[in-house]
Amino acid sequence: TLNYSATLMAVNQQPAISVQAYSHYLNVAPLALPSVETGRSLELWAIPADGKPVSLGLLPAHGKGRIILSESQQKLLVAPVTLAVSLEPEGGSPTGQPTGPVLYKGALAGL
Repeated sequence: TLNYSATLMAVNQQPAISVQAYSHYLNVAPLALPSVETGRSLELWAIPADGKPVSLGLLPAHGKGRIILSESQQKLLVAPVTLAVSLEPEGGSPTGQPTGPVLYKGALAGL
């Protein structure tokens, strides 16, 4: 069942990524996603009301695909929560928090 959806916007307010949240996974699709330089990854974060980002995983390299969620990640995905995508070293953030610039963000909304 589809629970929530979000459209993540680039800094210039252009829609960049569509995220659909199901109970155990996310479907991610690029709307206008520039390619990422070699050696870098795009990482998706949930930013709950208390503000500490939690990684939901890496965006698929070609932009479209599915991100499987752990039980603790599933609990985060209740509106209102902000989703954000940061540019990270290949393989994701080494610190467990975003280290690179946030390129896209948007709010998860109930259907």
